[in-house]
Amino acid sequence: MQQMLRLPLYVVQSRPLGDVAAMRAKLHAHLRYMIDLEAAGVLFASGPYVDEAGGMDGAGMTILRAINLEAATAIARRDPMVVAGLRTVEVRRWLINEGVISLNVRFSQGSASLS
Repeated sequence: MQQMLRLPLYVVQSRPLGDVAAMRAKLHAHLRYMIDLEAAGVLFASGPYVDEAGGMDGAGMTILRAINLEAATAIARRDPMVVAGLRTVEVRRWLINEGVISLNVRFSQGSASLS
């Protein structure tokens, strides 16, 4: 067990507070914020929760790279949806210990897959 990765990341659970129409109005700003975090190397992964039919209720999960819980919380609270009072966030420290990730890039086909 000494070999386990023990990579610290921060999980942000977000839950909707406002109505869906108001959230749609802020969606572009929210996505721009997430893309900027991605470009800065802060965002590991992010996306909405969906039900079996593909429906979304505005809740989601984001995984951040940050120096500590306080920094991760500050990042999460700057999300335009949170600033507008449309979402609430809970941030927790998470250690990656087990799992596998595979990336398959086919240069000649211009494709990539993650599994």
